[in-house]
Amino acid sequence: MSVGCSPVPMLKWIKADLHIHTVLSACADLDMSPREIINTAKLLGIGLLAITDHHAIDNVAACREVAKGTGITVLFGMEVQTREEVHLVCLFPSEDLADSFAALVAQHLPSNWLSLGAGEIQAVVTANDQVVRLDQRKLLASLDLSVEDVCGAVARHQGLTIAAHVDRPQYSLLANLGFVPPELPVAALETISDAAALHKKHPSTVGYPLLCSSDAHCLPMLNKEKYTYFYVAEDVTLSEIRMALKGEGGRKVRIEN
Repeated sequence: MSVGCSPVPMLKWIKADLHIHTVLSACADLDMSPREIINTAKLLGIGLLAITDHHAIDNVAACREVAKGTGITVLFGMEVQTREEVHLVCLFPSEDLADSFAALVAQHLPSNWLSLGAGEIQAVVTANDQVVRLDQRKLLASLDLSVEDVCGAVARHQGLTIAAHVDRPQYSLLANLGFVPPELPVAALETISDAAALHKKHPSTVGYPLLCSSDAHCLPMLNKEKYTYFYVAEDVTLSEIRMALKGEGGRKVRIEN
């Protein structure tokens, strides 16, 4: 009797952007609605994206609904600001785990409220871009959790942490801590620099996979000179992304024009 083997998945290159804000981020333009984001991604050939609003995941489901049938995969994500004012992109394999992490984050947000008269809007919307409610919490604020605390919590929720825009002069791991702590469980570094230049200036970044994402706050920002490409199974999941970052099972990642 022959023993059956699991089929080997077909791998393909997928253009990705793992750092995108919607109208739920006060710093994002009002054109960053689910329909506009997905339509723009489709025009640009982006097949994988992560919605990463500040300290909230409420608009991810709407973006995923819009993406159905387009061939675009939308991951559950969030951008977190730690006690040290370091920004981390946190990605999760399921809505339940993302919800659980969001509930934890909410417990550690300061009890500040937006000044709506200042024009700050944080809108939770449907797949048809209808406003469900306005979130009046000041989401763009530092949690009372350290970088280590956040990375640990993400790991407990089976997620993946990416150090956001590490080479920017503010709200970054390198600007605020000065180096990448060797034991910090970050899966990759998001950079706007050439790899050689980054490694020369910051030796602690050597050995980490590098990603290029838009951190888009308006639609034109989705159109970049360089993108991240993942060589993964067509039915891409967070597990596939994790494997690509580790170079496992033939999966890989690269940045190119």
